[in-house]
Amino acid sequence: MVQNEHGKGFSHGFGRWVGRKEFLDSGIEHKVIPVPDGKPEQSVTNGPANKKNAHGFILPARAPKGKPPALHTVPRPRQEPMSRNILPLLNGLPGLAQPFTLDELARRHPLWAADVAALSPFADAACLTPDSGEAGKADVVLLGPCASTMDVARHLVQQGALGPWGSVLAPVQTSGRGQLRREWLSRPGNLLATVVCPPAFGLWNDLRPLVLGYLFAEALSALGQAVQVKWPNDLLSDGKKVAGILVEERAACVLAGIGLNLAWAPPPEALRDGHSVDACEFHTLNGALGPARLWHALVNHVETGYTTLLEAFSPHEFLTIFRTRMAWQGRRVCVHEGASVRYEATVKGISGEGGLVLDRAGQEVVLLAGDVIPV
Repeated sequence: MVQNEHGKGFSHGFGRWVGRKEFLDSGIEHKVIPVPDGKPEQSVTNGPANKKNAHGFILPARAPKGKPPALHTVPRPRQEPMSRNILPLLNGLPGLAQPFTLDELARRHPLWAADVAALSPFADAACLTPDSGEAGKADVVLLGPCASTMDVARHLVQQGALGPWGSVLAPVQTSGRGQLRREWLSRPGNLLATVVCPPAFGLWNDLRPLVLGYLFAEALSALGQAVQVKWPNDLLSDGKKVAGILVEERAACVLAGIGLNLAWAPPPEALRDGHSVDACEFHTLNGALGPARLWHALVNHVETGYTTLLEAFSPHEFLTIFRTRMAWQGRRVCVHEGASVRYEATVKGISGEGGLVLDRAGQEVVLLAGDVIPV
């Protein structure tokens, strides 16, 4: 499921651009991520008492052998502020990202203007270097128009200037791509970003797209409308696509790109023939929240959740949690495998390896690659 080179209130204490102390954690101040049934931490059956680890995760009581854990368990984010900064790369990168000014950025869309006004003053990030320190490598690098945030992120990783949980954010992409290298349609005001993922081993590496999808869906649901994950890498709200996530791995560098329809969504006629769902915009509780402040909140949440999730749970336990955000369970779908294989099936769940479990005419099959469209 990893594509390789081939193939609830929101805090207003968002901090400032670099040059005004550290950029504070931009919200996610609620202590517990909401779960679908509205209970603040968990919904468990009677049984042994649950425990918390050092990071505040509610650990599920071990179920008797042969039975799955009974839980709706979610991570509790760490409470200390993050020291992540936003660094505008005003000079650009030759062949990858254009130079820009903050005035130009503010003119692109009212959401960007709101971000620039809220976050100024700033410091230029013209000197991103390998010796900038490990903390600096987890900052958000703000770009001008670029071909692809994934290409810029990969370049900065190769130069030693960006490390795990460092990210890049741009107002415009000219060659944005989605699953199967399909064109990603967007306009200024939308969120276009790529984050560098830390190493993960064994099954966790295979499950990375689902982990990221789950964490982004949880974070967005806490900040606006409810979001679900459509296997393998789309985020839906009210049955329409609000975002897509693409995970690429090349030479031990794992990147996750995300496009979020924050200001504009492509109309149905602009989408490719046979698209699975229509698109719509995602609306935050604070409608004036722009891409920079929203991305800072999201990447903080995802970093904390990801790190603690892998420590606190087994892959099997995570998949139980993931199902609370999974779209289309029990729904009839048309399955597309490759260019010619088409069949109808019912979505049953997720396999232990992260594949989509389907009921095809009474036979259980596992889809590892392909697409599904509601019937």
